[in-house]
Amino acid sequence: LHSLTAKAITQQYVTLHVGAGTFKPVKAETMAEHEMHAEYIDVNQAFIEAVISHEHPIVAVGTTSLRTIETLYWMGVKCLEFGSYLNSIAIEQISIAQWDAYELPQHYSKQEAFTALLHWMQATNNQRVLTKTQIIIAPGYRLRV
Repeated sequence: LHSLTAKAITQQYVTLHVGAGTFKPVKAETMAEHEMHAEYIDVNQAFIEAVISHEHPIVAVGTTSLRTIETLYWMGVKCLEFGSYLNSIAIEQISIAQWDAYELPQHYSKQEAFTALLHWMQATNNQRVLTKTQIIIAPGYRLRV
């Protein structure tokens, strides 16, 4: 981490509380039959703001970080789809289910999604995003962040 800092590479932290289900092997015949377990993410508002203002590539270190960051993107997409009713949206309404990343609109930019999520946080007076995710990143998934 010190050598990254010396190269002016900034770091941010996200939390995904993994459980035993993270390491559960896929036994279903097809990916569609596999049920992804839910895990809790915990991300503060400063991280969302940092993603919005960051103009360079973002590199997630580890699959849990990647799943957390991609979950935040899709939560922002859900906020965009709700429109101007941000202050009345409960966290459960924008939590990410297993196939949401494949079923939600695919045209929003990282900037649009994270800005919408930040606006939701401000409208609901939340300093942190603390919710569950079931996001599954399967072959063919296109990274958004």
